[in-house]
Amino acid sequence: MSNKSKTEKSAAAAEVPANRVSSRTYDKTGKLIAVREMTRPREIQRRRVTSEVESVATALAPAPPRTVADDIRDAIGLLDPNDANAWTQTGKPKVEAIETVLGVPITEEQRDAVWASIIQGN
Repeated sequence: MSNKSKTEKSAAAAEVPANRVSSRTYDKTGKLIAVREMTRPREIQRRRVTSEVESVATALAPAPPRTVADDIRDAIGLLDPNDANAWTQTGKPKVEAIETVLGVPITEEQRDAVWASIIQGN
């Protein structure tokens, strides 16, 4: 047994790392006979599980729904910039070229709105 003073024992217990707890054993008279450190497996496991759940939730989060504007933007990105038949004289993509890529009809207004956002860098 150690003859450390109560202050020394308290100081030793205070040095227990944050991820550990101490277990104290007393005899029948109330005298401290052992201090044992144990890891906190529940807390460590809880942190690990929480982190894993957050990772999975992020990975499984549904993608925002696609819009017609998203499809038009993608179709414009697929057009050959050197193909004169895909572009107007003012530099806009032709509606017919976009419709060919998409396989559905669009309006000039839809094309112009998407083209304006592309030009503005959005």
